[in-house]
Amino acid sequence: MYDNNKICVLVVDLGTSNIKVMAFDTTYNVVASCSDPIKTIRDNGLAEQHADDWMHALTKCLQTVCPIVTKNGYHLAGIGFTGHMSTPVFVDKNKNIIAPIQTLTDQRCSQQVAHISQAQKCSIIRATGNVPAPYFTLPKILWALQNDKALSNNTHAILAPKDYIRLQMGGGFYSECSDCCNTLLLDYNTLDWHDDNIKNMGIDKNILPTLKKSSDLDGVLSPAWSHRLCIPRNIPLVVGASDMATAFISCRFNQFDANQPDANQPATIGVTMGTSATVTMGCHTPIDNLQGKVTFHISAQGTLFVLGSHFNGGACVDWFHNILLGDKNLNSGEKHRNLRILIKKALSTDTTLNDPIFIPHLLGSGSPDFDPDACGVFAQLRATHTHTDLMRAVLEGITADVGKTIRLLQQNTPHSCHIIAGAGGVNFENWPQMLADMTGLTVKVPKNPQSSALGCACITYHALGIKAQQKITYKTHNPHPQKHKLYKNRLG
Repeated sequence: MYDNNKICVLVVDLGTSNIKVMAFDTTYNVVASCSDPIKTIRDNGLAEQHADDWMHALTKCLQTVCPIVTKNGYHLAGIGFTGHMSTPVFVDKNKNIIAPIQTLTDQRCSQQVAHISQAQKCSIIRATGNVPAPYFTLPKILWALQNDKALSNNTHAILAPKDYIRLQMGGGFYSECSDCCNTLLLDYNTLDWHDDNIKNMGIDKNILPTLKKSSDLDGVLSPAWSHRLCIPRNIPLVVGASDMATAFISCRFNQFDANQPDANQPATIGVTMGTSATVTMGCHTPIDNLQGKVTFHISAQGTLFVLGSHFNGGACVDWFHNILLGDKNLNSGEKHRNLRILIKKALSTDTTLNDPIFIPHLLGSGSPDFDPDACGVFAQLRATHTHTDLMRAVLEGITADVGKTIRLLQQNTPHSCHIIAGAGGVNFENWPQMLADMTGLTVKVPKNPQSSALGCACITYHALGIKAQQKITYKTHNPHPQKHKLYKNRLG
């Protein structure tokens, strides 16, 4: 037996821009953590990643975290997995990747969306509540299969990114509903594959993975990885869930039902600010008047939630910062410090009616319009404006974009609402306050803002049957009425 205070689990969190490995103890305190960047290749609608980059970064992070866990006397009880969605990973029976890895914002599958018939589209909507679009996995699967006629025969399974990582570490060719719902080939009522929709789309069901529950075990860490990391053998691997599903858990969302309101239950709106920004809220069934404006997904518990996707979150901040740096040859640490100083300065000054305005659609627009041809714009510029003013405009533009989906969700629930914010953006001082001022809602930031990793740790402990107690403490940001009025006048 092990002292419960000296047990921890590892979480592997494969994000769009970096991979994180974090060790959580049974009170969900972080014992050790490490992150490493992941490169996305962008060119004329293409947005690809390479699995070699994933595995190199994973190894680096694990070799940093595991010695700390061992040195501090912790027993490593298991490893859980989470990662970004809408990224099909085609693997053969030898676990090799055999097709390009298209990420969320890859637009090459637009023609495949256009060729989905009205009858096919209606059947998908009935099964999932979602309208087919390039940001789902299905069109990306169709693009890959139609551009490589031998691909279907050579494919053993189409996995999600976190499933591929788990496969390489000793797991099997499995996935689960929170990632596979993005294929649009699940039936949300049965939480299983929808045979008719699979057949109608011309896809061989045999290349779709066997579904497990998020809290199921999937083998143990391979001897090779145990040796490489100098940790014991036979450490259980837990299936895990998509990053949005794990973030959904960590925020402890209340569900709502627009048709059967319970006025005593406030609705929690989750906001994460990473490379992309997301807005999330629980629901019982897909809401008809939100179709095409948001998407509907399955949580790790098998319940439903609404997701607003904003592709232009931290990516806009990085874009503007890189322009300011120009040819300055800074290492990653210096670049990060430079960015933090600039953002702190931008957020420490108050906005005015005459400040610049930024439309953050550098990668097209996400919820609620989903226009891939939308472009970013700076407006209301004057010769007196500085780079600090422009950075504040970028942050305000991203926040206002997120605010559109928040208002949409408010309009479709009878409950009062508050926001729980997580992910990297909350680490920038005063950004949660900007979110509160702009939306007019109270914003709570948990002590540990790494929402997807924290939710995955919850799943992992549950799967292992180990009692873990989460002590949630929040920093609360209440909206300032005058600033809310000013933002409403400026940005709508």
